[in-house]
Amino acid sequence: MATQAVSKLRPELQETAASAIVKREMEAALRAARATERELWALVPDNVLVPTGEARDAFQTFKVQLSRAQEGDLPEVAVRFLDPDQSNTVFKGQETVKELRGLMSKLREAARQARAAGEPNKARIADGLADAVLRDLESGDVGRQTFDDALDTFELQTEVDTFFTRFAEVETAVADLPKGPVTRQIIQRGGVDPSGPLAAELRNAGITSRTHPGLYRKGGLKSADNIPFGELDDAFERGLPRGADGNATEQGIIDALIDEAQGRARLTPAQQALLAEQADLNRQLPEFERHRADIGDTRIERPFPGDFTDAEVGGALSSARTFSRELNQKFRRGNVGRLLGFASEGGEAVAADLTLVALGRGGAQAKVALGEIQAAVGNSPDANAAIRDFLRRRFTEFTSPRGEFKPTKAVDFIRRNAEMLDGFPELKRDMLAAAESGQLSADMRATINSGLVEAGRSSEAAFVKAKFGQEFRSI
Repeated sequence: MATQAVSKLRPELQETAASAIVKREMEAALRAARATERELWALVPDNVLVPTGEARDAFQTFKVQLSRAQEGDLPEVAVRFLDPDQSNTVFKGQETVKELRGLMSKLREAARQARAAGEPNKARIADGLADAVLRDLESGDVGRQTFDDALDTFELQTEVDTFFTRFAEVETAVADLPKGPVTRQIIQRGGVDPSGPLAAELRNAGITSRTHPGLYRKGGLKSADNIPFGELDDAFERGLPRGADGNATEQGIIDALIDEAQGRARLTPAQQALLAEQADLNRQLPEFERHRADIGDTRIERPFPGDFTDAEVGGALSSARTFSRELNQKFRRGNVGRLLGFASEGGEAVAADLTLVALGRGGAQAKVALGEIQAAVGNSPDANAAIRDFLRRRFTEFTSPRGEFKPTKAVDFIRRNAEMLDGFPELKRDMLAAAESGQLSADMRATINSGLVEAGRSSEAAFVKAKFGQEFRSI
């Protein structure tokens, strides 16, 4: 019967094969978790604003700690966006989820590349900065305030863009305004005959061939009384008076020419409105320049979709950042982090065939390692089967060092690994059955029943004091 019970515990896999299976399942679980993480973050609008203080502070801490010879270990992407000396690209106090997610992704990539290249310090810094970005993504309340802030930023950004677009348009239009429209039209009609009375009036007003090149031409107008009013473009709109005969008055034309000579061009109401708008825009310019400086390089490409309520935005962000935090804890920390090559001190991933070595040490550390590995692989039947097979092999090697099964050593193995075996109750029962079905010597029975350890002192004391069969039922 003992032989039958022991045979149930014979392993099917080599230890290295079992370890490789678990390592493969951990890597598959990490890939699946990353895909889920991307899906969750895709539900968060890209323009939700989050703080950047953790990332910027972490960068400064690393920068101060490093020697000049180590400054090259700072990731280039971190220098570009987190170093305050990079005034053109450095992150402001708040940035969008899109920007922080992009930075975190590039930092994780830099860490992976550094580990592969055997540069542990670079990997440590890149991962540390990525963790800080994640803390920024996790920080703060994401409710109406964040939503309204994002909308306010977008609306202000749109208003600033509209202002400077119109400012440029008005500046161009004003620059193109005619400087002397009436003068130009008189020149187009042949100019003013220098020997006529109109020329005399104009010269008396200081309008000479030097001030108005091309205005005086022989054979030109000697009088402006006979110019039909309708032949002067926009004459009425420019404020030129109309005579009783329907023609432009000579004095009106002379006054217009004098005004234009002195820089007071006769403008239409539309042109006057354009100048008034320019003056108004110039008054507003300092305020909008401040707004533009406040916005900086932060660009929100679109407003929130109408079907996203505040609660939905907050819920989506909360779900995404909670999942990222759990992923980080599950795969980048502790034994799993070390096995996958994410140790904080850097270094390469542990070889696949050594994945389960920590479980063979027994005790509390093995229990912790097992818990972390199982949390990473989840309900993977292949991984859990490989772990059970690994434990069967360790049990067999420990209890049958020379091929002969020793029940006392089985008891010792179960006791040393009791906490870890709690995760595999069926396997634990098989081990107990194998030990109980073995034949103990009279000396062993006497030893167990002699009470070498004080009763009630611990579970181990209870084990040693209790009768062999009774203890198996309570272990």
